Parts: sequence; C-alpha cells; structure tokens
Amino acid sequence: MVARGCLHRDQLAEIEEGAISTMLVHLANISYRVGRTLYFDPVTYSCKGDAEATAMFTRSSYRSPFVVPRLTPVTNTSA
Repeated sequence: MVARGCLHRDQLAEIEEGAISTMLVHLANISYRVGRTLYFDPVTYSCKGDAEATAMFTRSSYRSPFVVPRLTPVTNTSA
C-alpha cells in the first residue's frame, strides 16, 4: 500500500475535477436505477423536473456519527 501525503503537489487531480467525475458516476447510477434520462442542473445539484432522481442524491437517514448536515442553498443577491 502506498501512503499519500496531504501536500497539494501530491494530488493527481484538482479537487473540483474529482468532484465533477464523482458526480457523473452518481448521475449514471441514478439514471440506471430510475430507467430514464436525467437533466441535471449543476447550479442547484438537482435533476430538473425529477423529484425521484433528485431524492437519490442523499439518504433519508444516516448512521450516527456519519450524519450529513442539512444545508440551505446560498443565493447570490449581488447584482
């Protein structure tokens, strides 16, 4: 097993790139499970017009202590 450091230079890809790649895998799994094409909105992290698919991005309950806090969306009020 290879131990990796926490240094930025040790990363194989930027964090944002990894997050996008991971989201694509989640979208593919959700699309497969619901059996239809999804129209993903990257701003709201939801599937447009598909509440069932959007609900699959999270679980209804998590095992303690692995609880994910509920966050409220941040709206950009600067114009």
